[in-house]
This record gives sequence, structure tokens and C-alpha cells, in this order.
Amino acid sequence: MPSLEICNSILTENAGPWAMLFYARDQGAKTLEEIKSLSLAGKGVLYMKSAEVFGSMSGLRRLDLSDHPEFFMCEELKEANEYEAMFGLGKEERAKVTFSEHKIKVLDIL
Repeated sequence: MPSLEICNSILTENAGPWAMLFYARDQGAKTLEEIKSLSLAGKGVLYMKSAEVFGSMSGLRRLDLSDHPEFFMCEELKEANEYEAMFGLGKEERAKVTFSEHKIKVLDIL
């Protein structure tokens, strides 16, 4: 499903205007410019390919990005968490593990 934007309430790397309008549906917004408030708390924003969609939200006044501890995680802590997640796995098993890459940063969104 190459154009899937949301899976299990989490944004995929393909998330774009449709996904933002989906999460703003309670406001009745039909365009990105009409979105006034948006809650993306814990929605995996970091895995989106690009933050360009936020540039089109000229009416946005409130954006909830809470529950994304990765925004404030230094590289050393990220590596420590990955190491801990693979602790106890054999060499062959570790070779099969890949971690999702963060495509954007909080500053890209802001």
C-alpha cells in the first residue's frame, strides 16, 4: 500500500494533506488553510518524509506534538535505546533488525 498515510492511528512516511485533514475532521476543515488546531500527540510525526505540509497551514494556531520523546532525545540516548532493544539477540538476529529513521525534526515542523 504505497500511498497509505495512517496505519493504526500513526502517521506513515507518506502522510500528507489527507492525513492532516483526517485529524482535523472535527473542525470541518476542507483545506489545510482552514485548520485552526491540530493534535498529533503520539502520532509518529517524526517518520513523515517531509514537514512541507505544515507550511500550508496558514490558519494553524495550536499544534499538539506531545508524546514524542524522540524530539528531545540526543543521539547517544537513541543509540543506547537501540542497543538495549537488541540486548540478548544473537549476531544473526541483530543483523536482521533495522530501526525506523527519523526523517524530520521538530524545528522542521515549527
